[in-house]
Amino acid sequence: MTEKFFQLKSFITYWLDAVDAHSLHSPFLYNFYTKVVLSKEINPKYNSIEDIRNTLLKDERILTVSDFGSGSQVLKSSSRTVRDIARTSSSQGKYSRIYARLISYFQCKTIFDLGTSLGINTLYLASGEGSEITSFEGSPEVASVARQSIDRLNSRNIRIIEGNLDTTLAIEVQKINSIDL
Repeated sequence: MTEKFFQLKSFITYWLDAVDAHSLHSPFLYNFYTKVVLSKEINPKYNSIEDIRNTLLKDERILTVSDFGSGSQVLKSSSRTVRDIARTSSSQGKYSRIYARLISYFQCKTIFDLGTSLGINTLYLASGEGSEITSFEGSPEVASVARQSIDRLNSRNIRIIEGNLDTTLAIEVQKINSIDL
């Protein structure tokens, strides 16, 4: 079994290393790969979002976190510092920028973010023109920190819905015609 797994892993690694923009024959895939995956375009908002991330990574405030799902796989206590949440619960900037470019590429307007956390990735999702973000966060104290982050950038296209996703998601889905992402 481990030999088959190693072979599969080796093939996937080889394939990922071998693929470049010129090996993609589909015009859609070529365009997507070059404009979303490889793009080095920097939105000026990204630096401001990363400044907020860096501030949160130094924030020693202790929050009482309400976990409605499986909870953190890293932080076991319900009392956590903002710093620890920022370190373990936020997507890396490079992935957040890909999400933002994906939204722009597909011109997503209605976006649901399941798990606001401290709002870093939510701010990236909201960086596209004309998008409206509905973001869900179960923990009131974490949602409060996210609102502070969002207010810092004066982002008016984000709504944070507090409460258990099992209840709040169905209510919000009924209010709209379609979800783009």
